[in-house]
Amino acid sequence: MKFLCTAFSALALLVSGHAANAAFDLDKVMLGMADGFIRPAYANFAAKANAMETAMNTLCAAPSVAAGEAANDAFSQSVIAWANAEMLRSGPVMESNRLERILFFPDRKGTGLKQIQAALVSADSTVLDAASLAKKSVAMQGLGALDYVLSGADAQTLNSPEGNFRCRYGLAVSQNIHSMAADLASAWTKDGAVDKAWNSHGADNPFADNDREAMNLVLGTVIHGLELVRDVRIGAFLDVKDRKDRPKSALFWRSQNTMRTVVENLAALERIFAASGLDAALPQDEAYVADSIRFDFKVAINAAKALDMPVETLLADEKARKKLIFLHATVGDLIHRFDQDFAIATGLAAGFSFADGD
Repeated sequence: MKFLCTAFSALALLVSGHAANAAFDLDKVMLGMADGFIRPAYANFAAKANAMETAMNTLCAAPSVAAGEAANDAFSQSVIAWANAEMLRSGPVMESNRLERILFFPDRKGTGLKQIQAALVSADSTVLDAASLAKKSVAMQGLGALDYVLSGADAQTLNSPEGNFRCRYGLAVSQNIHSMAADLASAWTKDGAVDKAWNSHGADNPFADNDREAMNLVLGTVIHGLELVRDVRIGAFLDVKDRKDRPKSALFWRSQNTMRTVVENLAALERIFAASGLDAALPQDEAYVADSIRFDFKVAINAAKALDMPVETLLADEKARKKLIFLHATVGDLIHRFDQDFAIATGLAAGFSFADGD
């Protein structure tokens, strides 16, 4: 079974009236993405998850305000590292429900939150063991759960012995996340089985049977990543049309990491575009398309950085909210750049829109 997401495998590229750059080398694109983005992203996430587990262990062993602050900082660093790595939605991360187990979002019915709160109230000892926790609901064992442990109701108890059970639950969550992060980094070892499959698309390959599917995978990763940022990360709490904003529906609103993840999501997609050398597919007379993409990425990332504040503050400030709407629109422009301008210029007009998934 292929590692590709359904939307990717359904795409069928059709040659249009334009032609891609004759010097374009798809093998270099795949190699560049693996060496320049995938491996560094997973290695960084594993390192940050390790530091987070260490900080949680220290907090549980000797609770204090300083240890609590250190744990929160380590958590934020792991969240940012995951916001980078999560843009790749194919390969080992799609096995064993790792993607959802690391971060389950959105939780539209609040089911996961209720499960976490119930475990804390009942002092369910089965959530204190990482191996046992890994078999439970995906919403109870990842970054979303740790966000609540560290920043949710009664989180201040972590700074004293009173919060021992809560802390040990958080420690089990951090151990579980670190274990998955280490597995992902190990799976993508240079010249390992996964890496070789990534760099040698062909018949029965788990990533792509042919060049067109391989190109789908790379281009689709960027487009669907941008769609995730616009529609899920920002769209979860911003209602552009009716102004029915939902600040408490934002990812990581409790720990105030919402916009930091948006910044890193966008920066990760920019890195994929740069590391893969995908712009080499453009004919020389249409190289301006890549320049436009790079410009839009810069504008979007800078706009997101300027909005690093609590979501409720962001939405309540009219000027800031307008800047958020501008960011939302800029991400939409980027989607159009890739889905239309880039695809057409390279002769990769899709059988249907990458962005729509129809």
